[in-house]
Amino acid sequence: DNKMDKHEFRRCYEILAPGTKHSHHVADKAFKAFDRDQTGHLTFEEFLSAYVMLNQTSTPYDRANFLIDQYNPNQKGVITPEYGRQVFGKMNDFYGVQGDPEQAWLQFDNGSGQYDHERFVQHVANHPQYTSNY
Repeated sequence: DNKMDKHEFRRCYEILAPGTKHSHHVADKAFKAFDRDQTGHLTFEEFLSAYVMLNQTSTPYDRANFLIDQYNPNQKGVITPEYGRQVFGKMNDFYGVQGDPEQAWLQFDNGSGQYDHERFVQHVANHPQYTSNY
């Protein structure tokens, strides 16, 4: 059925991140963060997102860029405030960071109403809440 449950994901996680302490707990957090439709199964696209985010050879910029591009419902180059807050919420879930997505968005929002994709990717990739987790 091209879908992966939590137990299958745990096995893959152990291959992607061997020797990780509390690997089942960490894998379960990652699974929850990437199960966008909350079905209890990852689609191939959701698994691919998890793979990119967990891949230790990916740069923070590449991870942020992939995540933002993968799920952006808007045309390339446009980040809406709603989508920006969603990204911060997903990043918080994935990295187990306590933080308010609204506050994170307000730190990015320059009040211009123009939310450039490149600037947003740079901001997320260099955000202090996430840099220690990359």
